[in-house]
Amino acid sequence: MTSPASLPAVPQRSTRSEGFSQTLGTLALATLLLGLLMAIVDFFIVNIALPSIESELGARPAELELVVAGYGASYAALLVLGGRLGDRFGRKRTFLVGVTGFTATSVLCGLAPTATLLVVLRVLQGSFSALLVPQVLAIIQASLSGPARQRALAAYGATLGAGVVVGQLTGGVLVQLDIAGLGWRPIFLVNLPIGLLTLLVAARHAPEHRGASGIGFDLWGTLLVGVGIVAILVPLTLGRDLGWPLWSIVMLPFGPAAVMAAVAHGRRLERIGREPLLPPSLLALPGLRAGLGVAVALFVAAGGFFLTTALTLQDGLGLTPIAAALTMVPFAIAFFVMSLAGRRLAAQRGADVIRAGGLIYATGTAMTALIALAAGSNLTGWLLAVPLGVVGLGQGAVVAPLIGIAMSGVPAHRAGAASGLLATTIQASLAVGATLIGLVFLAVLGGSTAVSIRVPGSTAGLAAATAAILETMLGLGVAWLAGYLPRAAATPEVATLAEAA
Repeated sequence: MTSPASLPAVPQRSTRSEGFSQTLGTLALATLLLGLLMAIVDFFIVNIALPSIESELGARPAELELVVAGYGASYAALLVLGGRLGDRFGRKRTFLVGVTGFTATSVLCGLAPTATLLVVLRVLQGSFSALLVPQVLAIIQASLSGPARQRALAAYGATLGAGVVVGQLTGGVLVQLDIAGLGWRPIFLVNLPIGLLTLLVAARHAPEHRGASGIGFDLWGTLLVGVGIVAILVPLTLGRDLGWPLWSIVMLPFGPAAVMAAVAHGRRLERIGREPLLPPSLLALPGLRAGLGVAVALFVAAGGFFLTTALTLQDGLGLTPIAAALTMVPFAIAFFVMSLAGRRLAAQRGADVIRAGGLIYATGTAMTALIALAAGSNLTGWLLAVPLGVVGLGQGAVVAPLIGIAMSGVPAHRAGAASGLLATTIQASLAVGATLIGLVFLAVLGGSTAVSIRVPGSTAGLAAATAAILETMLGLGVAWLAGYLPRAAATPEVATLAEAA
């Protein structure tokens, strides 16, 4: 990997659509991952602050839901478009625009005087996240090859996992400290120095890449993808807490219909030689197609896991936000360590590492189910430490190798579209998993919106165990779907041949 000192002061722009340039230094990579971390953290950090926001701004339940859902929906809906904008206008340039907008809207969120304005600003914040996030993976894909790329992808996967715990822990600390009497506002204001640092370093050291020349704007594809994702995520996110109003039930079928229409539209454009927002031909790449299937199974399980674990620890065991986040530390450490080790393991064993990761993940969630049933009202955070660590090992063993194998055959000029598709799949799967597994979890509790793992302990233990069983089945699904992945990540030469074809 090139050292920062060896980079030119003004990075050379590469518009080549094939091959790779080893132009991503350690400092530049760390800065790109810092931008990614900000976006991931802000998806989770706000959950800890919702009671404080409700108290200060007098927010209604629906507004609180939209503070979370507005960010997630706009983020997911625009990720593919963000990737394509990077392909056309330059990934570094688009990343810098995304970080600038994200930082500015973060400050405005921290100053918001009303809940309604906070919701609007969160939607804008999610939109800028969708600009910056796809560029990170696309720049890695276009800048590095061989072991250097695998190391970068391992760090990318570790950043995704770290963002979850960092978000909860940072949110808990900032809210509990109540800095200068600002309550929840520092969870957004803290992005100002981080965003400025990211801008300054990335502007000087990050390399510029773009996709093939002549990429146009696919207006209909953009609208169809956006409508499809919003029509799926908004009802799933808000429907449960609002009692499934008629609009949420009517809206849901439009999601899959719009996505199918977007695919048909993309095929038509490709037949006449034009470039759609989401090229269906990308799904002809076996690594990407199978990788998306594995991602759906893993992140649906992860979405349910994060939600039900948070409810159990805070509402059930009565832990403070900081204590709950600390309970997740075994997960975070195991995930981080395995993400880094997974690169070497994947180089030797390829997709077998992902299969093993799925089995390890299923083992951890099965352990959680058994412990929840056995402990009942005596369940504590300490009892969950080992299974949480095992779950972290399983997730870490899947995420970093999965990204490398899924992206291995993607041509450099389509890296933005592919990374946007992969990120959108992950985001949508997390939301679907949280909703569906959360529905089952709450249904076992008798429809309650809060966990009561102590009274009665047997019912709450059964709810936690039921959710863990569903996650176990999905973990086994990851292991099964891994059999359809390429045996190992493609070499740079294979990627170039695939592009030329």
